[in-house]
Amino acid sequence: MKLVEVQKMFRIKFFLDPINGIEKYLNRMSESGYRLKSINSCIYNFEKCADRFNYTSQFIGANASKENEDYIAMLGENEEYKIYRAPINQGNFNYGKMRFRPYTREKYKTSTYWGNFNKEILVVEYKDDKPMKLLTDNGDIAKEYKDIRNAYLQGLVGVLFLLLYSLYKIYFDGITLPYAILFAILMILTIVLSIVVFKAHKNFRKYLDDSMIIE
Repeated sequence: MKLVEVQKMFRIKFFLDPINGIEKYLNRMSESGYRLKSINSCIYNFEKCADRFNYTSQFIGANASKENEDYIAMLGENEEYKIYRAPINQGNFNYGKMRFRPYTREKYKTSTYWGNFNKEILVVEYKDDKPMKLLTDNGDIAKEYKDIRNAYLQGLVGVLFLLLYSLYKIYFDGITLPYAILFAILMILTIVLSIVVFKAHKNFRKYLDDSMIIE
């Protein structure tokens, strides 16, 4: 019996570290013969493609909206590039929302539906056999890792607050199954986010030191 090959498909995908995870996932899908068509929060649409494409990503969620518009317009001048934007908050659909983001370079430290909210990760598709990075200058790479560290640090602070609240409820109300599950999930998130923040800070220091040596 001949199997029918799927020509189009969508996948719901979540990543503990979406900034790095999305790029690796899309390249694996491309190796399997599927090309990205669209990203909508945690939903990825693909189509079967005979050609091989590569994907590279960059965190741009800390930039001002105008800075990102100019940067994307510059990249768009290359007709071989196809540009997508993905959210750092997966599963969060963006319709008229606003968030406080202390790490951004926006004037009022906010991220909105009309600006960068749910569009913090830039994904560029290109047709080349060699891996490509959008940033090559050590100073720029250090700046990106600093922004990544600060973005995940904000999430870590929020998770720690919820973790302390769950401990407070367990202490005064006793251990119940819902709070025990919540505590376990928050502990896992705390560990994962702490590792991501530590790695981002380590890379920030490395590339910052390298940029100073070159100078």
